Amino acid sequence: MNFDAAFSLWLNGLTVSSALAAQAAYFFALLLPWGMVILFGFFALFHGKGNSMSVITEVIGALFLSRGVLTESIRLFYDRLRPFEVLSGISPLLEHSGSGSFPSGHAAFFFALGTSVFFHHKKWGTAFLLAALLISVGRVASGVHYGTDVIGGALLGIFSGIAVHAFVLFLHKRKEWRVHVKI
Repeated sequence: MNFDAAFSLWLNGLTVSSALAAQAAYFFALLLPWGMVILFGFFALFHGKGNSMSVITEVIGALFLSRGVLTESIRLFYDRLRPFEVLSGISPLLEHSGSGSFPSGHAAFFFALGTSVFFHHKKWGTAFLLAALLISVGRVASGVHYGTDVIGGALLGIFSGIAVHAFVLFLHKRKEWRVHVKI
């Protein structure tokens, strides 16, 4: 048995052996994501410091790139079964279809969100990234992902947030240059 499977079995075993751990995993995996989306809405409306549209635009771009393009493109070529489909000792805490496990769409989505927010507000971004980590651990503990699934999703999300932010900065600099040169 490889480390990824052993870690998933161990974490899921800890979770199902304790009612408190099972409730925590359920909260992190299923409820915290909804709370983060709602919290981002409030953040964008009230903490934008005049650049709410810039934050929203970057987040939408990063989410689309990470979850809609990169994650789904990888899943076209690499269809990994979920732990509860393969490992007999896994007790899934969430109802989930047998769709591709790698990379984690939740990890890609919420790490892209956290990274994008981080570029505009460090403290809020750190909180969003910490929540993305808790969501990811909850997905593994719930038996619907392997550890490498959420690591892969996290890397895609962080990359997407950085790439979209860099692209927006490039566009702003190009616009400033064009205005300065009067093209």
